[in-house]
Amino acid sequence: MDREKLLEDLTKVLGEELVQKMKNTPQSPKWHPEGDVLEHTLLVMNQAKEDLNLYLAAMLHDIGKVDHTRVEGEKITAYGHEVGAVFWILTNGPNLRKLYPDCDVPLIGNICNDHMRAHLYKNYKMSNKHKRAAFENLIHFEKVMKFSKYDSLGKEV
Repeated sequence: MDREKLLEDLTKVLGEELVQKMKNTPQSPKWHPEGDVLEHTLLVMNQAKEDLNLYLAAMLHDIGKVDHTRVEGEKITAYGHEVGAVFWILTNGPNLRKLYPDCDVPLIGNICNDHMRAHLYKNYKMSNKHKRAAFENLIHFEKVMKFSKYDSLGKEV
């Protein structure tokens, strides 16, 4: 999908102001060599374009970075940014469903909420066997793991 179509879809959902804030939100070059939150989001959206719910999760998964990003010298963090995505979904879910009647808003929220835990799981940084088992038993486990793959591929320049 071309960049202009991705940007058009993102702006339709989030509005110009939030998209601009994403563009102005830096990310750690260690984890995101592609640059700002907007660039990463567009790359992930392109990876997820074949599945509506994953596509919408791609749009929303990092919007919390707009408010959670902290820059301290060369260190850039956005701890807890997934909470911002969940808040947006809880607040705007009905509007999202109007734009995309076939979307599964709770699933999108769950994917956004758990996408960082999926990275921990995938990279074996979730070492407690009980936490791993609980994560594996999530009803949306397969979807969040597929999304995690797209999120990782969205880091390639």
